[in-house]
Parts: sequence; C-alpha cells; structure tokens
Amino acid sequence: MDVEPEALRQLAHRQALILWRTRLEEEKNVRQRAVGAILPNLEAWLSRKSGSVTFRLTQVLTGHGCFGEYLCRIGREATPKCHHCGGDRDTAQHTLEECPAWDQERHLLISHVGRDLSPAAVIAAMLAEDRAWKAVVSFCETVLVKKEAAERDRERANPARRRQRPTVLEIEPTALDSKSRIGADCARRQFKKIERKKKKTDSLDY
Repeated sequence: MDVEPEALRQLAHRQALILWRTRLEEEKNVRQRAVGAILPNLEAWLSRKSGSVTFRLTQVLTGHGCFGEYLCRIGREATPKCHHCGGDRDTAQHTLEECPAWDQERHLLISHVGRDLSPAAVIAAMLAEDRAWKAVVSFCETVLVKKEAAERDRERANPARRRQRPTVLEIEPTALDSKSRIGADCARRQFKKIERKKKKTDSLDY
C-alpha cells in the first residue's frame, strides 16, 4: 500500500527531531547555556512562526558577549567583575537577572515574561507570546548597547586594552586560549545548528 507523502514527511520530521534532541542531550552540548535553555522547549523553538534572533539576544543566550566574565576569559578584562554594580562576576545571567544597574529595564521585562528569569523560563515565555519575545529582545538591545558603550569608554580611557576588532563575537579563534576558544566556538556552533535546524523544519512544512 502506498504511503501518503504527508505521512512520510511527518515521519521524517519526527525522526529528525528525535535524532537532534539525542545529540543535544549529550553532556558536551547540554551544558552550553543556549542549548540548556532551548532544549526543554526544542520542538516549540524549531516550529515557531515568528521571533527573530538578534545579535544581542544571541549574546545573552550564549553568554558570549559584553560580559565581564567572558571578556576576562578572553583576555580583554583583568577581572570578571561587573563595572556597573561592582559585583564579583558579570555574566549574562547576572545582567539579565541581578545587576541593579538594569532594574528599570528588568522591571519592564518582568511585566511581560514573569519573575522567573532563568534561561529556560525566559525561552518558554518568549515562545508563548510574541510580546514576551519582543520584550526580551528589547531588554537585550537596550542593556547591551549601554554595556558596549561603557566598554568603549573604558577603552578610550586606557588605549592599551583597546579592541582590535569591532565586536566580541567576531574575535578570531587564535586570539583566545584553547579552553576559551573551544567553549566559545562550541556555544556558537550549537546555537547556529539549532537555528539551521529550525530553517530545515520550516521547509518541511511546505
């Protein structure tokens, strides 16, 4: 008996998702910030019909961007401290959830996504409502623009640490130590793979 093309398409789709989830659940992948955040809602992320992933949203999701801990790890800062509140570790999560410098922006964000700002909870809220997605993107854009401006001011005050390249995520792998390079490259690769998988999933819907 002939199998309907639609049934074959759905079967291929399910098999691809199972394989992809299995790979992402491997320890080396699931410990990456972006993968850990998206994995609980992987199917919804891949099947979403709206919601663009911006450059600064990517920084917050991966943790590789204008954050003291990351900049320290790649040799751009002497310590991982937060220049905006004096906290010991300026991470993506510190920026998103804790740093008092961004209380005003965070208050608006919470009004759309709720008080749970763990990465997985934020992703779930983004997928549930377009306004929540837009609120997260707006927070990332507003806060990261300010953090980047402050970083440029520090560079102007101390030319010896001035950046040689325009953006943190565009630093050449040879500029990093091996451990940091592998971590940064892995996070970017996994996030890009998830987004490519979404595009392939979209193509199966037609």
